[in-house]
Amino acid sequence: MATFFTHIATTSGLIVDQEGQQFVTLDDACAATEKSARHLVADAFRNGKDQIVLEFRIDDQHGVRLANVPVDAEIKVYCCNIR
Repeated sequence: MATFFTHIATTSGLIVDQEGQQFVTLDDACAATEKSARHLVADAFRNGKDQIVLEFRIDDQHGVRLANVPVDAEIKVYCCNIR
């Protein structure tokens, strides 16, 4: 198991994941992020929040960026492995 940190880029800045989560693979971390992203974005719209999520960034324990999970205008989420 490896620890992955999922940071959230918003229109107001970066929300840093200080704790991280453990997953077996990067694909598992991306899948979990995609699921969470749908809920976070839907909740923000439902609650009228003005802070829009633009992207989720997955880093390893050394701060190395492993993947970007952008959120497009239709609230679709894609995991882009940049490694």
